[in-house]
Amino acid sequence: MELLDKKGRTEAEFLASYDKNRYEKPSVAADIVVFSTVRATDKSESYQVLLVRRGGHPFLGQYALPGGFVEPDETVEDAVSRELREETGVTTGKGYRKVTPQLLNVYSKPDRDPRMRVMSLAYVAVVNAAEVKVKAGDDAAEAGWFRINMTRTAINRESGVITYHLELTREDICLSANLDYRRWYGVLTDNEEWTLHDSEGLAFDHAKIIAEAFKKWQRMT
Repeated sequence: MELLDKKGRTEAEFLASYDKNRYEKPSVAADIVVFSTVRATDKSESYQVLLVRRGGHPFLGQYALPGGFVEPDETVEDAVSRELREETGVTTGKGYRKVTPQLLNVYSKPDRDPRMRVMSLAYVAVVNAAEVKVKAGDDAAEAGWFRINMTRTAINRESGVITYHLELTREDICLSANLDYRRWYGVLTDNEEWTLHDSEGLAFDHAKIIAEAFKKWQRMT
């Protein structure tokens, strides 16, 4: 016998009368951080990230990570591949010498997008820049590699908060941000928190996403 709810409805009856507009529907976006290593003739290494210059509002003319909204008929992973291809010309795939994005984190601060409530699932991938051809497309006015420099500017030993200054440079373009970082130990995993204080030339909270991804990448290299 099928169970009935408190109003005496079957599941089919409940679904038929369910109000889909009862709760606000946040939009879902997919963003991707693509890193590459640059080796100089003296064997020293520097790091770079792939950014696009926005061709429309909001943040018109500012730089952002490749990404966009997840369409109703696709998975988040499909959206990552599509947006990366449409905005930069870089294709994803599996196997050797392929761009294979991995989930970094979920960003859901209510005011992170001025248009509406947008939650972003951010992915990260590491490539050899010499093996990918970057070409701007879709709503991206420009796409290119930016050198990364993230330095520690202060530390509060009492609270454990570390302040970082992030700079992303390309020719005569300099993007920057200041962030706080805190790490503490949880029951099952370590916990990390990034707080973005200000950002110059970078759209949304993408400086925060880049900083978090870069720090995790540095731990692995």
